[in-house]
Formats: sequence, structure tokens, C-alpha cells
Amino acid sequence: MWTVNRFVDRQDALDAFDRFVSAPDRLLFFSGMSGLGKSTLLAELVRRRGPRRARVIDLESLAETAPGGHTDLAFAVTDAVAEACVSWTGGRTRRYRLARDKAATALADAYRQVPDVKVTATGGSTIRDVSINVVTDPAAVRAAGLRAQHRQLLARALADDLRGHDLDGRVLLFDSVERLPYLDEIAGPQEEPGGTRQTSWFLTSLVPRLLDAGLRVVLAGREPPPPGLGAVHVPLAEWAAEHTAEMLESRGVEDRELAAALHRTCGGLPGWVDLAAAAVAEARGSGTGLTASEVARRAAAHPVHRWLPEVFLDRLPPARHAVVTAAAVPRVLGRATLRALLDDGGVEEDTLDRYSFVRTEIGPDGEPARTLHPLVRTALLESLRRNDPGLLRRLHERARDHFAAVGPDAEHRYHALALADPAAVQAWRRQVEEAITSADFAAARTALDLVLVPEQRPVLLAGHAVAVIEGELAASVVGRATHRFDEAVAHLDEADRLAGRYRNREAHAAVARERARLALRRNGIADGLDEARIALQLAEDLGLGGEAGEAHDLLGDLSVRAGDLSAAQQHFERAIEAYGKSGVKVGEANALLSLGTLTIRTGDRDRARELLERALKTYVEEGRRGGQADAHQALGEVALQRQDHDAARRHLMTAERLNVALDDQLGVANCRYRLAELAVAEPDADERFHQVEQDYRRLDDALGVANAHRGRGTAALHRRDFPAAEEHLTRAELEYADLGSAYGQAMCRYLRARLLIERNQPIEAARMLVLALSAFGESDDRSARARAESLLGILQIESGAVREGELLLRSARDELAATGRTEDVAAIDEALAKVDADRAGIGRRLDTLTPAAHLLLDLLALLHPADTFPYVVTGVWPVAWQQTFPGQPPPGLDATLAALTSGGLIAVVDGQYTFPDPALRPMVRDAVPAERRNMINELLTVAWMQVFEAGRHAPDSTTARAGAGAAVYAIERGEFDDAWAILTEAKPIASALGLDGEILELMRECAMRSGDSSRYASYFVTGVGGPGEALEVIEDLDEAGDDMLAEIHHQFLERHQPAAALALAERMPSGRGKALRLSALYALGRHAEVLSGLEEAVAAAAGDRERVSVLHDGVGSAKATRQWELSLVLNERIRQLLLARGASRHELMHYAFSDNAALMELGRFDECSRLLASCEVVFRGAGDEAQLRHVAAARALLAKPPG
Repeated sequence: MWTVNRFVDRQDALDAFDRFVSAPDRLLFFSGMSGLGKSTLLAELVRRRGPRRARVIDLESLAETAPGGHTDLAFAVTDAVAEACVSWTGGRTRRYRLARDKAATALADAYRQVPDVKVTATGGSTIRDVSINVVTDPAAVRAAGLRAQHRQLLARALADDLRGHDLDGRVLLFDSVERLPYLDEIAGPQEEPGGTRQTSWFLTSLVPRLLDAGLRVVLAGREPPPPGLGAVHVPLAEWAAEHTAEMLESRGVEDRELAAALHRTCGGLPGWVDLAAAAVAEARGSGTGLTASEVARRAAAHPVHRWLPEVFLDRLPPARHAVVTAAAVPRVLGRATLRALLDDGGVEEDTLDRYSFVRTEIGPDGEPARTLHPLVRTALLESLRRNDPGLLRRLHERARDHFAAVGPDAEHRYHALALADPAAVQAWRRQVEEAITSADFAAARTALDLVLVPEQRPVLLAGHAVAVIEGELAASVVGRATHRFDEAVAHLDEADRLAGRYRNREAHAAVARERARLALRRNGIADGLDEARIALQLAEDLGLGGEAGEAHDLLGDLSVRAGDLSAAQQHFERAIEAYGKSGVKVGEANALLSLGTLTIRTGDRDRARELLERALKTYVEEGRRGGQADAHQALGEVALQRQDHDAARRHLMTAERLNVALDDQLGVANCRYRLAELAVAEPDADERFHQVEQDYRRLDDALGVANAHRGRGTAALHRRDFPAAEEHLTRAELEYADLGSAYGQAMCRYLRARLLIERNQPIEAARMLVLALSAFGESDDRSARARAESLLGILQIESGAVREGELLLRSARDELAATGRTEDVAAIDEALAKVDADRAGIGRRLDTLTPAAHLLLDLLALLHPADTFPYVVTGVWPVAWQQTFPGQPPPGLDATLAALTSGGLIAVVDGQYTFPDPALRPMVRDAVPAERRNMINELLTVAWMQVFEAGRHAPDSTTARAGAGAAVYAIERGEFDDAWAILTEAKPIASALGLDGEILELMRECAMRSGDSSRYASYFVTGVGGPGEALEVIEDLDEAGDDMLAEIHHQFLERHQPAAALALAERMPSGRGKALRLSALYALGRHAEVLSGLEEAVAAAAGDRERVSVLHDGVGSAKATRQWELSLVLNERIRQLLLARGASRHELMHYAFSDNAALMELGRFDECSRLLASCEVVFRGAGDEAQLRHVAAARALLAKPPG
């Protein structure tokens, strides 16, 4: 137990903890009744262990402060755990955040539903004397199941985030676990009426998952742990007499007899001893003293926490009693204040100084200023309010008049508000509004304390409830502005509760608006949209034009963050209209600013500048420096787009100065980020962005951090530090993905494409640009999308897809022209002019060629750049000639090559064919007719397959290249099934030779161009090295997708790792895991479980093919357990599925053949003989020698005597 000087006793508990952190045990439980010092013990353990290795979560505090209503407080517990562990995971709790957002969304949907109960009589019956109880509590009816489900998901996500981090020696301590029954539906370790203990999500799910993740957990509560928890249990005992004496001595109480009396009176409970010691010390200081016998007598009739107002004060002489009572009313005491409060005006100078609960400091005027300990002051005020409200009112009146005369003004306002003075309430409203408007949040907090402190609330709620609600809302605004989000949420919850209590719909609307603002600030876009829509509906219902404008403004901001720019524009325009009609000038300026900022993104810079200048003018007229800063920053962005860097720098520097003056740290960071972008090509650009990154981290602004990483990547790209550019851009893209920012991801992909171009990887760059364009489409940023389109168009032209590239360039040109980016339009015009010139020049050269030379040139242009083997061309040329010019003798290849070489169209370098003019090959490829293109690609596929088949039994590097070559031309023809089959055969050969790089690239290209997610999954798992490695790369199973997880599962089974396959199937978030789980159970030989879960697995399977696989496992398990009839039934179901999808007779007979064993076992020999005869006919017709051998073996078995 902590005292003023030292921690007393608890050596047994300290020793137990020391053993715990070094032993295999991972769960420790301290139990003991209230007042035994459990919380103090945990605080001491954290102090000794250090905050980097130990954290405390107080469930008492969570139960008292977490939101009420239908909110499941289990979520508050998991939030607290995630926050406590953030330093141990490096801030990475992405799985938990996703699970938390899903839980909130699901619950919100549940609570919007209204139960509809209907009772109907049927069959001529009559309903009479029927009592129907309809439970309408949403927590019991609609959301209990959802909460139970999401509690489990949250616990699992939290453990998954922790798993993989070094948690050795890390300890999480939970205090007040006796409060578990109060955390909504979470049951604690308490006795049920039937004598059984309740199950507990906290104890049976959350704690075990934390332990499995590697944490050590300490619990402290009033009840002993339930059986089976597996915890090391350390019950805390009451203090011995010597420990009580030690504590009292540290508090200056050295009387041994009195110490013994206190020990007996308080039962050795440290908390009670502390309270009693304080009261005794005050009584002794008063000059009257309390004997040991008096302590015992009084304690028997009065709880310790009421000694001060009801016992201690009663023993004081009247004069001192009056002084102490009066001293409780003002917040700050001086001699003059006491004189003003007391009837006779006389006061002994040292009356209060003798009491240790009075703290004395020298004020600015040199006079002593005294304050009472908050707990003591609260107790005294409650006593006055209960026993002598008239005296309390008179004291407040005297204090009000005194401070009105001498100041400070805040104390005058405090006492006027305590008297519920309407004028004081109005003045307080103006004071809070002015402080928040000027962003003076310190002044706002000072003003809010006048109303929101506990002693003021009962009085003001009785006469001015709206003022208290406004105070809670204002406190939430301050919390949001100063990044104290939990504090803001608590104030909003209280405001919402009071709005419901006093039936104030306007207050409900205000709460919804503020919740939407808070959600916007915390990136909870979906929640914010819901709250803003509620606010809009309420404002329109109540005819509140200004408030409707606010709601539209919020919906606009949230729609921007959601990527719906058209909806955002509509909301901002309606906000401007609503504000204008209501005369809310600042609101109108805010909406103009938002619309102007949005217009920047759509590229209409002139309109954007007009809107922003209107907003800036209003802000200047109204004296709103914050708005001026935002307008200058946006005008800087307009100037930046117009390439007027000097004007941009002036606007941004003005905005920075305004934000510094306002102490708006986020605004300052945003300005510095934009200024760093202006200097991106300067040598110190990286340092600028790094400093901005630190600013955003300090402000806990995840989007700002991601932007800073993108800036650092751009700076690295400018200085050609490609490894640094890749590192920063990859990191930024992941951060944007966590935040759900499609625009940020698109920008990173665009920059990464530029990086790949610099690294001479045009194919990868083109793929990255396709991904960027997809994300840009979601964000609807026209100019950024157009720049990506133009870059992709240039890459397409250079790769030979001239026509496609030209279309992209023209589309990009139209977009950039519409957005006024003339400098980019000029660059595209130059590129298009070059394309036209190249096409015309090359067309003239091609017109002079003979048919043979033209055909050969087409063949060489369609060759893959890696095809450098002349004999491929030699083999293909005569066949291509015959198919193009049937019946005509082919000209000599050498003579035709010589004609092309002499004409300068091709060159031969080291025996290989090349195009000396880089622009020639793309143009020739583009001009090849589709029919000829397909013919040549098919011939090249056949040529390479011949090489591959010839060498596959003794493979070398040529064999591997042949497989890749055949796949290349199959992909060019769009024959993706053939290409995939070739690549699947070539991959083991290439891997054995260490030459699988090209094969893997082609597998990815085939998967992406065919749009087949299962193929992409196969490529991915193969590429990273196997199923185990793939799981390590995948951070979130939800995001991986079913096809990816199914492929990993399949490869686990192929590698004879059924246990790993089963573990994965059981972790899969979708129902498909049930189907995959069955195949793992079958591989493990757990046939009874296969059959019991068969129907559920069939229902969960993805498509008929997977259903067939599941049923086939069922057939195997039925045979393994000698359930022959069941195996026949299941096999018939398989054949029906195959018939429905048009399977061949050969495939159907494969499954039919497997019935032969069951028929023999059932003694149905004739039927079995007929089956084998049918199988033989089909297999012989298909040339299936392997199956014919199986039929022969079955016939031999059938011919044997029974037994």
C-alpha cells in the first residue's frame, strides 16, 4: 500500500509476482475484499516492472465511463487492451480496427430495425385470454447474438495482432474484475442461483487468447477465480497491526494506542485505515482530539467516508465549524474571501492552516491562496446541500458579491451559476462560444469547468438543463480539437443521455452532428455518414435552416472522404443555400471553402479560385483567422496547379503564420507538408517531409503520416534514390489501405509506376498504372487519373499496342484540357504528333515491301523479345508462308532476310534479329491484321511445344524457355486455359534448374488477364515459396479472399500437411472454411467427423466442382467406416451434379467405377459385374489404360470365392 512516503507490506504478493514473471505460468490472480489495496498493489507492480513492460486496465473505470445504452462494454474492454498494447505491436492493430469497425456497423444496423409482432388465429380457432410479453429492448431482442459473435471476433482479431510480436516479459494487469457482471452481457466469476458459475467471455475467450498470443496476464478482483481458470491464485490478507502502525507513522500519527484502535476499528483494511487516519489527524489538529475509545465508538455508527462532515465537524467549536463550512463553498480561498462569507467577519488567521486537507499557495498578489482537497470539499458541499440548503445559498450569494467586487471574474461567474442566475448562464454561453470560435481551447476549458463540475450540475439541471447539454457538447468540441477523442466521446454520450432525459430533439441533432465531426476526424466515415443523416433529418423536421446547412456541410466532407465527389458537391451547394437563407455567414464561408477545395480536385481552377476568394473575404469580415488560414492554404493549392509557385508559397506561408498564431498544430503541419511538396526537388526535401511526419505522428494523424511517407518517396524518386523511394511508397500505400483511402493508394501506385519505368521495368509499370487507374476511378480525381492514363498510353505504344496507347493518350488529353492543365496537354499533343508521324513514315516503308518480306517482318515483329533462337523462325517461316499463300513455293528465308536487312528494317546482331529503329517494331505489330496475328501466334506456340516435349525427359534451360515461349503465344491468342496448363507443366522443370522467374511472371500475367482469382492464388502461393510462407505474408484472412485461402489449403494437403490445412480451414472467416475443413479431416482419417459435418460442408462449398470434392471425401469416409449403402448414395449425388454441369461419359464412369467395392461388400455381385462391363467399354473407348487395369483387378477380385 502506498503512503505519503513508502509502499507498505504486501511482500508475499510482490514475491509471487516476481516468481510469476520468470516461471512458465502466464496467469496470476490477486483476490481480496474492497479496501485491501489491490489497485495500489497493481500500480506498484507496474512501477517496479516499468511502463514499457507492464500496463494496467481498470475495469472499474471502464464500467463507470464507457458509453451506456445499448453499447456493449466488452468493446470498451477490447479497445482498452488494444490501446494498452499499441507500444508492444509498433502501433499495428489493423485486424482489430477492421473487426471493431465491422462490429460497430453491424450493431448500428441491428438497432435501426424495429420488431414487428403479429398474432393470427388459424383454422377457425379463437384467441382469448392470451398474455403476450414482447421484449422490445434492442439489447435483448436484436443485437444480443451480434454482440456475442463480435465479442469473439474482436478477441480473436486482437490476439492475431499481438501474435508474432516479441511479447516476452510483457504483462497486462486487469484491475476490478469484480465489475465484469456490469459489462453488459459479460458474466463474471460469481455464483449463480443454481450453484453453478456463469461462463464469461472475458475469462473464457479474451484472457485465453491473450495468453496464447504470448502475454502474461494479472487479474485483481474481490472474488476468488472460478475453477478451471488455471491461474496462480494469491489471496490478499488484511494488514497486521505493525503494518497499520507503519502506515500511520508515515502520516505523522505516532500514538501506538490510537494506532491499535484504528487497526481494530478498520479491520486492517488499508483503504479504511487511510481514510480513518486522515480524519483522526484533522480532529487532533483542531485541538479537541479523538481518543482511541471515541474512534471505536464513532466508527461503529458511521462509515469512515462520512466521518468528516458528520462526526469531525460536529466536534469543532462553533467558530471553527463555521470557518470550515464556509471554506467549502468557494474554489479558492483567501482571508478576504472568508471574511466576506462569515457572519461576524472575524476569522482567525491560522484557522485553516492547521488542517492538512487545506493546501496553501502564495497567489499572484502575494497573499496566501488556499484550496480544500477535492474529496473533502465534495463531502462538505453534499452535507450542506442535504442538511442546510439555505446556508449554502447564502454562502454562494456572499461569494458571488465578493468576487464581483474584487475578482477574479471566473469565480464571480462560478457562484452566479451555482445560484442558477439566468444572466450568468447567458454570459457563460457567450464566453464558451467566443473561446471556441477563436480556438482558445484553454479558455474554453476554464469556462466549461464553471458548469460541468459535479457540484454545479444538480442546480443547473434543475433550471437550465439546456445549458448543461450545451456544455457537454462544447466540451466534446474541445476534446476533438485537442485530439482527446475518448474525452470527446464521453461528453457526447452524456449530452445524448441528457437530451433523452429532457426530450430535447434539437440537442439530439446537435449530438449527431458532433458525432459525425468526430467520426470524420477519426476516419470512421460510415459511422459519420449515418450520424450526419440523422442530424439532417432532425434539423429539417424542426425547421432549423442553419443546422440543416451544418448537416449538409458534414455530409459533403464525409462524402469526399468516402470518394463520392458528386454527392459531396451536391451537399456543399445545398449547405451554401441553407446557410445563406438563414444568414449564417461563417457557415456559408465554410461551405464555400469546402466546395472550392473539392473543385480543385475536379480541375476547374478558375471556379475554385472564385469560391475560395469569396470564402476568404467573409472570413476576414467576420474575423475568423482559422477560416482565413484554410482559405489561404486552398488558394495555395490552386496556385500550385497553375504552376505559379511563388503565389502558392505566399498563400501557404500566410496560412502557416495564421495557424501558428491560433496554435492549430494540425493546420501548421498541413501547411508545412504543402511547402515541402513545393520543394520536393530541393536537396533538403526528405528532411522537410521527415519533420512533417514527426508532426503528424505527434498529432496522431494517420492520414498525415501516410501523406508524409508518400512525400518522402516522391523526394527520393527526384534524387534517384530508388531503394528509398520504393520503401517509402510501399509503406505509404499500406497505410492508405489501412485508412481505406483509395486516392492515396492510387497516387502511390502512380509514383511506383514511375519508379518502375526508371528501373526499366515497363511491363510492371503498366500493371501498376492499371491498378492506379482503378483506384483513381473510385476517387474521381480527373487530372490525376488523366496523368496516369497518359503514362500508361506511352507505355502501351512503346510495347507495340499502339492503337490502345493512342486511345489512352487522347482520352487523357480530353480530361486534362477540361481541367485546364495546358502544360500537360501540350506534352500529350507532342506524343500524339510523333505517333502520327511514325505511322505515316513506317506505312510508306511497308508499302515498298514484297509480300514475302512483309510476312517475314510481321513474324519478327510478333516474336517475344526473349525469343532469340533462330531455328524457331526457321521452322515457322515455311508453314506461315503456306498458310498465307497456299500453293505458292516459299521464297528463300535467307534472301528475304537479306532484303529486310538491306532496307534497314532489321539487323542481325550475334545471330539474333533486332529492329534498329525502336519505333518500327510497335508500329509493325500494330499493323498486323488480326487473322495473320492469330495464325503466327498459333504456329509459334506449336513450335515451342515441340521443343518442350522433345526435351522434357532430359530438361535443360532450352526446355524451360520453350515452356515459357509456348505460354507467351497462347496468352497472346487469349487461350488462357492452354497457357496455364503449359505453365503448370513447365514450372517444376524451371524450378529444378533455378530458372522459374519468367514462368512465375507469366503465371501472374495469365491469371490477371484471364481474371481468374484461383489462378492468381496458385501463382501467389507458388511464388512466395509455399503455403506456410503465403500465410506469413497474409496479414488479414478477411482481405486474402476465399480463393487464396483455398489454394493455400490445397497446397498444404498436396504437401501432406493435413493438420496445417485443418488449422487454416478453421480460421477462415467465411463459411467456405467448413467445406475445406472436411477435406483436411478426411486426410487426417477422422471419418466420423467427416460424415457428421458433410451436409453443412456441401452447403458451404463454392460451386459444383467443390461440392463434388466434398461428397467424394464423404464417399471415402463412408467406405472407411463400412457404411456401404451411404457410399452408394453419396456417389449417386456426385454423378447427378456432374450430369448437371455436362460432364463427359468418361468422367462419369470414373466415379461410377468406385461403387464396385461397395457392391461387392453388399453381395450385389451381378450388379457389380454389369458395372465393370460398362466401365470397360467407356475406358477402352477413351484409351484410358490405367483405368482398364483397375477394372481387370476388380474383375479378378469378383471372380474369387466369397471370403
